[in-house]
Amino acid sequence: MALLHYKHQVKTFFQNVLTLWLVRQEGIVSCTALAASPVGTSCGGGVVAYVSGAGGLIAATSDQSTSATWGCYGTAISGATAIGTGHQNTHDMTAAGCTAAGIANAYAGGGYTDWFIPSKDELNQLYLNRVAIGGFNTYSYWSSSESGASNAWYQVFVNGTLGTSSYVKGSGLYVRAVRVF
Repeated sequence: MALLHYKHQVKTFFQNVLTLWLVRQEGIVSCTALAASPVGTSCGGGVVAYVSGAGGLIAATSDQSTSATWGCYGTAISGATAIGTGHQNTHDMTAAGCTAAGIANAYAGGGYTDWFIPSKDELNQLYLNRVAIGGFNTYSYWSSSESGASNAWYQVFVNGTLGTSSYVKGSGLYVRAVRVF
């Protein structure tokens, strides 16, 4: 019985290795092929930053800007703060011509062009996992979640504070792009 169990384990191991080899040979870097990609794993042009179910977020390995304005000061842009809303928020920012969105859209880390600015709650996941992700500064980072025509949500990476009142959309803050896997 033990030998049968051992053969099954060896077969499963080699199937997983073959799957990963085929994925890499085809040039597809699929985090989902790794089953449960742990936070901090290099994947998809960046580093796994958040995992939920069969997907999650990949963070760029470095900041895209150290002093970007959110842009669109005085313009109300509808958006949301929840996980899963950053991509649409960034799309809406892009349509309005907001500065930070253009920076995220221009980023092509790992050859991918689907990067966006994380929503408030997505940015908080980056903060919570900042040590495993690496490369963050202790200053404030923009989210793609607006809080009014003059302000947007940001997070201070030295202590985790989330805010909207200390900086207006015209302030220069850090930008770190993410993408979905």
